[in-house]
Amino acid sequence: MFQVCQRPSSGLGCPADSGTVAPYGGLRLALNPGDTLKVRYVNRLPKLDPNKLRHENDPGEANLYLNPTNLHTHGLLTPARAPTVGDPSFGDFVYVSVFNSANGILVPQATHRRRPPKSR
Repeated sequence: MFQVCQRPSSGLGCPADSGTVAPYGGLRLALNPGDTLKVRYVNRLPKLDPNKLRHENDPGEANLYLNPTNLHTHGLLTPARAPTVGDPSFGDFVYVSVFNSANGILVPQATHRRRPPKSR
């Protein structure tokens, strides 16, 4: 579920009018050379039940129970880059995960341990 809307720079919600309703998934953004597209991406997905996961022990998936998501595009001519200290902006980088901060603290991937442990 997603919303696309014109909104002020503050706030997490869209105005409740017909301009925020799309009858189908996906959207087409038409931009001109020199335009700037700013995306505010908020993950409100709930935490997953650890007992229903099958890939939480796969490399890089220690935080799977926190229900991360990401944003990836096709046809957008932007560099696929991660942020750096010198340039903290993101490009179209598929390995960026967006977490809901209400779901808990991330497990450092180097430790790669399951958290919370599965109940028996």
